Amino acid sequence: MKPTLPTPVLSCHPLVSDAPRPLRTVIRSRAATLFWLVASSALGAVAAASPTQIAEDVEAQSAAVSVQAVEDARLSPRSLLAIAPGTPWHLQLSGRLQEKSWAQVYDIDLFDTPTATIQSLRSRGKIVHCYFSAGSYEDWRPDKSKFPSSVLGKPMDGWPGERWVDIRSTALRSVLQARMDVAKSKGCHGIDPDNVDGYGHDTGFSLKQSDTVNFLKWLSAEAHARGLSVGLKNGIEILSQVASAMDWAVNEQCNEYSECSAYRAFIASGKPVFNVEYKGTLSSICSRTKPLRISTLKAPLALNGPAETCP
Repeated sequence: MKPTLPTPVLSCHPLVSDAPRPLRTVIRSRAATLFWLVASSALGAVAAASPTQIAEDVEAQSAAVSVQAVEDARLSPRSLLAIAPGTPWHLQLSGRLQEKSWAQVYDIDLFDTPTATIQSLRSRGKIVHCYFSAGSYEDWRPDKSKFPSSVLGKPMDGWPGERWVDIRSTALRSVLQARMDVAKSKGCHGIDPDNVDGYGHDTGFSLKQSDTVNFLKWLSAEAHARGLSVGLKNGIEILSQVASAMDWAVNEQCNEYSECSAYRAFIASGKPVFNVEYKGTLSSICSRTKPLRISTLKAPLALNGPAETCP
């Protein structure tokens, strides 16, 4: 997702409720994305390219994935990287990447991040998770033409250019398979699929929690087949139903919404939870999340580089 101005209001909710879960997904900005493309070109981070060229690059990256590599991943699930709970991370989805001396895991945009940046991080022993929206259509992505009109739902309230999609659709899954191929070819270690909690929103489809559970299990199988790990984005309501299929989790504001303890069993199983908070003091946040071994980051809503981690 992407931010609009003014900043959208994020409302609180109980952990178990019949009310729709408030929209709390990664904050994205088309303006920030355009700024990133222009600024990074000027700085030499990425060459200027037309939308057609970018789309062609995506196609080429997808085609570059070796069938043998996928088969090897199917046969070798242990090839997936295991990350210990509490491992420090950095989340940045717009602007030129600001590396952090303390970060071992980086969560960055699949499309906007150059392959060279991902490979550079890997060469220095960093773990790279690549973000894309799995539950929504974004009209600025290079593969937007691949989304058939039949999968497009209602506009996402407050997010111009973005619409919910029908996660039950086979046609949608073909698009996402291609995205995972791109993630594999660029060198991502894992994928961070966003907007999977459509069951709590007015999407234009009659989506249920069970639909998301099935969708996430499918995503997990496809990611693992490519040697990629996969994380659960928010979706605490279905955590117990998909925990075995997820390798890690990304949570926004579990401290602000008093939800962090819901991850106790997940963390106890050896799987990390990467948490980002947008409000509150770092010391207060860390006093609650650090004892749970949650990897916490405090960052601005724009997720454009500045960040602090627990000491």
